Amino acid sequence: ELGRIRAKQIDAVTRLIPVTMAVTLLNVAIVLILFWGRGWNDFLAIWGMTLATAASLAVRAWRRSHRSPPQEASPRAARQMLRQAFFLAAIWGTLPVALFSRIEPTSQLILACLMVGMMSGGAFTLSTFPRAGLVYLATMTIACAGALLLCGTGPYLVTAVFLLLFAFFMARNIVSQGNLFLGNLKAQLKLEQQTEII
Repeated sequence: ELGRIRAKQIDAVTRLIPVTMAVTLLNVAIVLILFWGRGWNDFLAIWGMTLATAASLAVRAWRRSHRSPPQEASPRAARQMLRQAFFLAAIWGTLPVALFSRIEPTSQLILACLMVGMMSGGAFTLSTFPRAGLVYLATMTIACAGALLLCGTGPYLVTAVFLLLFAFFMARNIVSQGNLFLGNLKAQLKLEQQTEII
């Protein structure tokens, strides 16, 4: 039963891969257009290629599972999902850490909006698998809070506090949505068992 539940949780995330990876690549393109030619081209090229590679691997995994969705998933598959969530968040997290303290306020505002959007979107996408969602959210929060603190105190410190409050709110929602999804899965499996008995 646990294997079937894990498979359903992973499948719920996997089904959203085409949309999430398309949005990811669009955001990567926006970042490259905005910040290219300011002296960070090498970093941006490596960062963009890493995300593009991760997106292509994710789409390939989606194609494989789309043809034959797994009926059960092992603990190893769950750990792999956690690693992927951490890796994706870590790649995105390097962007504000590397650039935020070096850019002007207008660009900082654009980058901050982008990062909050990626935090929210990723957390929502991974909410059916709460552990992965929490790993993703925590990694992004630490990176973004660190980038704010690199800029000094004052408004950046206040913004970092707001970011932590927002992250706590998102974490509560991830756990709540995950429990709801898990409850529905258990009810569905119980109904299937009762139908088989009948």
